[in-house]
Amino acid sequence: MTESTRASYLLRLWREHTSSPWRATVLDVAQPGAHRHFATLEDCFAFLHEQAAAPNELGIRVDGTTPIVPQMGAAEK
Repeated sequence: MTESTRASYLLRLWREHTSSPWRATVLDVAQPGAHRHFATLEDCFAFLHEQAAAPNELGIRVDGTTPIVPQMGAAEK
């Protein structure tokens, strides 16, 4: 099976009040029922970065620079 070379997400940013911190929800367009909620933008960005750095068949980063080194990602919220 060929690995996909792209991913599509719908990103929703929101906050309770103008003084509240921004929160994020990421919806996977290919799997409409799959969504993740994040308490901080940093956690959301860490998730997206982790998705972009997922190993491909050659075991290199999507940008082609360095080999993937497994590491713990940010916890989902």
